[in-house]
Amino acid sequence: MARAGLLKDKSCTLVHQCCTTFAELYPNITLQENLYTITDNLLTSAGGTATLDMLLYLIGQDHGRDFAHHVSQQFLQERIRTSQEIQTTPGRYYLSLRLQHARKMIEKPT
Repeated sequence: MARAGLLKDKSCTLVHQCCTTFAELYPNITLQENLYTITDNLLTSAGGTATLDMLLYLIGQDHGRDFAHHVSQQFLQERIRTSQEIQTTPGRYYLSLRLQHARKMIEKPT
């Protein structure tokens, strides 16, 4: 979409792993950290279940929130996340794991 010029003067959401390269290639396009972005008729998401949340939002817009909730239950989804929620970044996750490991090493009796 960026290469085709569809994101000119718009913002978008991407899978976190692609953001650095995308920002280098398209510095004038604003990247969002949220789960998904709907701008006019363009839909972008962080991938995975964020895409499902985006589609459930659209279903809710067209057919009502109750119907969207029933659809989400078919996917065993606890709740429909909003577009404003921030995607969990792998960097934060791995940093958390490293901190836990360091704490265990420090607390380990010698």
